[in-house]
Amino acid sequence: MEKRFETVTTYTPQMYREFSDYNMRGMLRITRLVFLACAVVLALFTTIMLVVLGNRNTLAVLLSYGLVVVFLLLPLLVEWIVKRQVDAGAREADGLVDTCAFFDEYFTEINGDQQTTAFYPRVFKAAETETYYYVYIDRSTAAVIAKDSFVIGDADAFRGFLNEKLGGRFTGREAAADE
Repeated sequence: MEKRFETVTTYTPQMYREFSDYNMRGMLRITRLVFLACAVVLALFTTIMLVVLGNRNTLAVLLSYGLVVVFLLLPLLVEWIVKRQVDAGAREADGLVDTCAFFDEYFTEINGDQQTTAFYPRVFKAAETETYYYVYIDRSTAAVIAKDSFVIGDADAFRGFLNEKLGGRFTGREAAADE
């Protein structure tokens, strides 16, 4: 089978961080909204209970408002933990050489001593940013392909190839910028 595209990408900490930011921004936004909604509901519930029952149980009121503060602070803690994990991953990925070969029916990714083969119908999705393509093998694992890393083919032709193979599971740069 003939190789249609081949890339050799050397990971950098910045590249790893950009992928992580792209990959997790929706999850962190949802996390913030969920905790904010919990804080608002709890604050409203506590305030209504104060009005209805009066100030009979000061400890319960203090605990409820304390939980409101916890719900407001939890997103900051989650973001701090994620940032630490991303920084550790970025240090570990620094210098990793990732080679991807794209054929008509499947692609392979080799990094270090690991090789992955994925057939296009099983690929979860792919996305394009200004400088990278992300080809997701599953919801959280992706081949990160720098647009300047093509040794066979080029980044512009690769966009059409992904669109042909993945259809609606490929988000081009224009649509990705809107997310």
